Amino acid sequence: MADEIDPKAVEQSYAQALDELRAVFGSVKSTDAQRERAKAALATLTRVELGRIKESIQARTKALESLIAQLDLVIAAVREKPPYLGALDKFTRIVDQAGKLLGKVPKSLGEARAMLDDAKAKGDEVRSRAEDVKKRFDN
Repeated sequence: MADEIDPKAVEQSYAQALDELRAVFGSVKSTDAQRERAKAALATLTRVELGRIKESIQARTKALESLIAQLDLVIAAVREKPPYLGALDKFTRIVDQAGKLLGKVPKSLGEARAMLDDAKAKGDEVRSRAEDVKKRFDN
């Protein structure tokens, strides 16, 4: 069986790459071409990561919706002939928990948007500092 890719390792690699790209983008020593390449890479990697986050949220949403639908069917069947009343309580709790998780999905998407806004703000800040430093050296 193939080794699984550790999601935390992927996130760590992305974070390290983004930090280094920001450093190239914001460095006075970087050429305009290097800054543009770093800027393009930052934009591309940010889009890829946000796409991955969105797909993950959509997959979890679909799984939770399926879980709830299937357990609702079982709950309805168990209610008709109650020899499994203990299971009915357990299934109901599971559906309630899944519903709560499902309710958190928009929050997760909002967090993804906040991450993008934060990355953009950091990029804008670095760009502004780089332009200020460049102006000082040009004068």
